[in-house]
Amino acid sequence: MIWRHVSVKARGAFWGISVQNKSLNFTTVKGFQVRLQRSGKTVKVLLQEGDIQHKFELVDVVSVGGDEYVLVVDTGSKIRISRENAEKAKALLILPGKSFGIGKWIAIGAAVLFGLYLIGSLSGSKDKPATVVAASSSKQADSSSVQVAASSASSVATNWRYLTETDTMSGKASHSAAVDSENTVNFSFPYNGAQHGELTLRKHPRYGNDVILSMTKGQFLCNSYDGCSVLVKFDDKPPVKFTAAEAADHSTEVLFIRNYKRFSESLQSAKRVVIEAPVYQEGSPEFEFDVSRFDAKQMAGS
Repeated sequence: MIWRHVSVKARGAFWGISVQNKSLNFTTVKGFQVRLQRSGKTVKVLLQEGDIQHKFELVDVVSVGGDEYVLVVDTGSKIRISRENAEKAKALLILPGKSFGIGKWIAIGAAVLFGLYLIGSLSGSKDKPATVVAASSSKQADSSSVQVAASSASSVATNWRYLTETDTMSGKASHSAAVDSENTVNFSFPYNGAQHGELTLRKHPRYGNDVILSMTKGQFLCNSYDGCSVLVKFDDKPPVKFTAAEAADHSTEVLFIRNYKRFSESLQSAKRVVIEAPVYQEGSPEFEFDVSRFDAKQMAGS
């Protein structure tokens, strides 16, 4: 991939420079190509590692001592860069014009006036009978107790999340049930950091029935031509091979496991499901799910 070089000029702003354009290309300490691209209020980070391109959002630029700095991205990973590039990246992250302008001063003034009004209202409430205040507090406490109790009961009853939505194009209902893995996996940079897998069963009026395995970061190995396969173990039964396919938008964090009927029927009679799936440079990690409290009735049309 060839990236067009974008110049950055210095001018006495934050870090002693300001960014003339909204994108920046440079090389990391380890020799990887990086492109920073500002889009609205966020700065996208594109890291080229061989044939693989990683995508992040820039959170901060931090000094780690001497002339060495790191880009802190949204996954928690840190990309080592030089001081010179750090200054340019920081200027891109905090563009000139971020200081308080007249619009912000107007907003602050409005907030102050509202605060004064609120204080006056609270002062006026002192004249209310104590019994009314006490009754109101009692009702709030009772309401909070009911909400907490209901939330606790819900979390104990099931670890599944059920969702029913209306498909805009067909006008028909779409139903899904999702559960997080009990275990976590931790991949190497730039996908490091513990994460759970997610297993989703979906019934869609236009797309049909799907079993979906997903994670928040990483790359499932499943090409668009040959597909791939995963091993699934239901309770203590022998592992079963299921074919799988990548997402239509080529998202590498998602796998579609085929044969919904066979999978869902086996799941409904199981208490535990383990799925082993291939991940780029990470072998075939296992995701373990407690499916004992799955309620098929919540999946209308099942």
